[in-house]
Amino acid sequence: MKKITDVFVFSQEKKSLFLAEIEFDSKIRKIKPIKEYSATQKKLISSMKKLKGSRTSFLSGSPEVFDGNYNLLIPAGIDPHVHFDDPGFEFRENFYTGTLSAVFGGITTIIDMPCTSVPPVINKENLQRKLEVVSPKAVIDFAFWGGVSGTEFDDNLEVEKFMSDLAESGVVGYKTYLISGMKEFTELNEERLEKVANIAKKLNLPVAVHAEDKDLVRNRRHKLQKKNKNEFSDYCRARDVKAEVTAVKKVINIARRSGAQFHIVHLSSKKSMELVRKAHMGGVKINTETCPHFLAFTQSDYKEIGSILKTAPPVKKEEDKTALWQGLQEGVINFVATDHAGCIPEKEKFTGNIWDDYAGIPGTEMLIPYIFNDGYLKNKLSLEKTIDIISTNAAKFYSLYPNKGSLKIDTDADFTVINLTEENIIDPDNLHSKGKYTPFEGRKFNTKIEKTFCRGNLLIDKNKFLGKKGIGKYIPVK
Repeated sequence: MKKITDVFVFSQEKKSLFLAEIEFDSKIRKIKPIKEYSATQKKLISSMKKLKGSRTSFLSGSPEVFDGNYNLLIPAGIDPHVHFDDPGFEFRENFYTGTLSAVFGGITTIIDMPCTSVPPVINKENLQRKLEVVSPKAVIDFAFWGGVSGTEFDDNLEVEKFMSDLAESGVVGYKTYLISGMKEFTELNEERLEKVANIAKKLNLPVAVHAEDKDLVRNRRHKLQKKNKNEFSDYCRARDVKAEVTAVKKVINIARRSGAQFHIVHLSSKKSMELVRKAHMGGVKINTETCPHFLAFTQSDYKEIGSILKTAPPVKKEEDKTALWQGLQEGVINFVATDHAGCIPEKEKFTGNIWDDYAGIPGTEMLIPYIFNDGYLKNKLSLEKTIDIISTNAAKFYSLYPNKGSLKIDTDADFTVINLTEENIIDPDNLHSKGKYTPFEGRKFNTKIEKTFCRGNLLIDKNKFLGKKGIGKYIPVK
């Protein structure tokens, strides 16, 4: 039996913070509270610093006893929206570098998207092929999104059979687009999306939607390009709040008619969030996520950061950023995901044409450090809410709970130990994604991942990786 000592643990059941020690093997077997503390940010940090300052040394006497050093232990993070590009686009990312990046960020479960691999995961055969390729590379546990592409309808393929077979294979749901730039994975119109919704309802799985209106975006882009408009502001004009709002309205109407569970991915604006709030309060089965870059940056940051900041949809304005934080506080936004999509920036981020610059950020390593730094430490989120939005809520929504996203007894010993008292300057060269870039470059966080355990295995100890390829497991949802 292993043990980790002297860690602060927030009990989600008791709503209390304890200094504790935890006994575990592959599962959590016992949590022994030592002393109760205040969960408020200032008092917790003060207690941590005081206890660390009083320590002279720690001798475990056993390699199976780990020193928590009075840091905070939380359920390991879940990133439910990543593009690890494997197989097919490994020059940008592969499943080893992607999962390695995640675990260094305190994440032990990711859900990979179906659209950025070749062939895309639109049927059982393609899922099995992908599973064979990525399983030997994974260093943490993973699940898959299935997908439905417009090409399936164009080619008169058996969409319902494909979706049913994917459900039997354990996908968490179906990713779709209302606008897509991918030839192998095209967007759906409203009629096709409603057909997918009706099938998904029968299969009891959610439909995730990239919600930007195709006609608005493409018509604007065409007009701007004809005028040789090539600034970030032009890109943002093409994909503005109206483009998102128009698409979100369409999704809400389909969700209302079909009764299917919908999920809006990477929500970026205040107006869209208010639409989701109103629909949800009216009984529509719809929820949403946002991303760290929408919480941290606005369009004015482009002057300093450049195309590193380009994403789809793009970041919005200050009022949107403020509203998204409020949405997390209030539970309108269910969790934070990264939409991790890296590239080789020297070749793909600085083409000289904003329309051609790659739209994506390799964000999974930054998720937990950022949310704790700008959310919890700056009093925008409670400790309980912080844990919920980086782990527990996603685990519940995607039927991974309580094995993932909790510290319940006899569940997977997946947890991360985070230091909230040590300064950390973000250097992209120290990141573990293939793409060594981040819009957070140079920022000072007072958060640092110290240890990460997956099913009881210590994978990260400070800056050292102690795991190996292939130890991550596929988690089919049943």
